[in-house]
Amino acid sequence: MMREDFALEVVKVIVQLANHTSLLIVSVFAVNRLSVHTPHWPILWRRMGTAAIYGITLLLIVLGWLFIQQEPDMQTLLQAGVCTVLGCLLIYPWLHTTAGSWKKGPSGPSPDTEAVLDTGDDFSCSDRLAQELRGALDRGELMLHYQPQFSTESRHIRGFEALLRWHHPKLGFIPPDAFIPIAEQTGLIVPIGEWVLREACTTNRLLQEAGVEPFVMCVNISAVQLQAPFFAEHVLSILKETGHSPEQLELEITESKLIDSWETALHALNLLHTQRVRIALDDFGTGYSSLSYLRRLPIHLVKIDRSFVEDMLHSSKEKALVESIILLARSVGIDVLAEGIETEAQLECLRRMCCDCVQGYLLGKPMDREVLWSYMQRYRQEQFNPVT
Repeated sequence: MMREDFALEVVKVIVQLANHTSLLIVSVFAVNRLSVHTPHWPILWRRMGTAAIYGITLLLIVLGWLFIQQEPDMQTLLQAGVCTVLGCLLIYPWLHTTAGSWKKGPSGPSPDTEAVLDTGDDFSCSDRLAQELRGALDRGELMLHYQPQFSTESRHIRGFEALLRWHHPKLGFIPPDAFIPIAEQTGLIVPIGEWVLREACTTNRLLQEAGVEPFVMCVNISAVQLQAPFFAEHVLSILKETGHSPEQLELEITESKLIDSWETALHALNLLHTQRVRIALDDFGTGYSSLSYLRRLPIHLVKIDRSFVEDMLHSSKEKALVESIILLARSVGIDVLAEGIETEAQLECLRRMCCDCVQGYLLGKPMDREVLWSYMQRYRQEQFNPVT
């Protein structure tokens, strides 16, 4: 009997220790994860979901604590242990990601990596990026890089695509796929997008004033921007403000993101089309309604996704798809640009398929405005494209 009582006491001590430790750890992490500094609805809504998980976990652990307070027997201790373990299992993924973000922390820019902060599914890291992104534009941390596009046949420059970059003073270069989704979720993409458009148009106009022949300037547009009130009017206003010609602006929309804003997008794009602004459809072939887009939208150019280009030399099916896209687009009077060109073999294959334009590291890497000026001076003097 004494042996059974001793075993019962040992089990009780172990369960109490596990329960109290779990309660303390979950409480500390919950305070850290749910602290709100900027009351923005998308972030608050996501935190409400996180709060629900923590609430259920705390409820299970407290329930385990209540079982411990009852007359100690093996059944109640087993119930307490089960509640504690279930709570810990439920919260483990959130504890793991938060601990990972604490461990990493900001360690300053590194030349070997684009970003110190790994967002992944870590809510706290995403929230932190959202906080930092709010002031990034005012602090001058956002910049544009310009990647040239070329005629496939002549290799003459056709235009440039403006690519958004973010250099944080402590976190270093943060990749676009880490912060652009956050900008879309929080609505910050609207003012950031206006800045991108204004900056790109100004750069193109200054190049022309310096004697560079007119080129097309391509600017990526988010579906969130298309849904914003008076989007088309804002674009036309920026064109007028910067003195940029509408015919030399090409707005690039992503096929896979249009499905949620179809009617609004159609109205805005038709209005811009009547004002001679060019429209390009990015990632063509990866969405749900490619042919419908070609039929209903005022498209001037389609961009073949790099995933098709990467595999076309090794897969007859991929090659046939690329050739079919080119033939389809050309048959309805739409130009075609292939992305991700990295080898001469890819370029030659696309040339034989009569693809109009190409873009990729083989012919030109993205460059900031200062490098762009030097690049265009060399281009004017030599009238051929030097590899950058």
